[in-house]
Amino acid sequence: MINLQQVATPLSEDVRRLEFALAGFRAARSRHEEARAARDLGSSYTSAVEATMWVIAINDQLEKLYGQSYKGARDQDTYGLVTRGVRWVRNRHAHQLPVTVDEDPTTFFGGTKGIISLNAGIRWREVSELPPPDPRFPDPDGETAYRAHMEGRGTHKALAMCDLWFSELEKCPSFLLRSTT
Repeated sequence: MINLQQVATPLSEDVRRLEFALAGFRAARSRHEEARAARDLGSSYTSAVEATMWVIAINDQLEKLYGQSYKGARDQDTYGLVTRGVRWVRNRHAHQLPVTVDEDPTTFFGGTKGIISLNAGIRWREVSELPPPDPRFPDPDGETAYRAHMEGRGTHKALAMCDLWFSELEKCPSFLLRSTT
């Protein structure tokens, strides 16, 4: 079980902002799933970017409120670790506007052209496919996390893992937001 210890006393407005941010993330993730299913690359990109913005906004607030207990729990959790890669891609979006998603050309049967193609929809692009990072914003740990948990994989998987991380936090007795389910 995750054990968080507050290092800052939240205001009631802090709790409200976190609730809205979590709802915003989940709404963006839902729109992303719809766009992926429709293979709409433009809508997939914008909803993925929005979802990454929400993930890091939530993460940053939790770091301020819970300090090292949050960071330690996040960095030891399979799902929590994904947020480090999400931060890297969010920073790339904010500073450079690269298209970090693309259609997944994976074939199921029949070689590269495929007789049957089970296109996974939209994937996170390989780091080598992106423009070089802005040297003013180095984040080698974030890039490592991106490569380990996101690169080349379906975009929905990373966003689902972030949602699972938030769901785990909602079960924590000392977490500001408690799951109602």
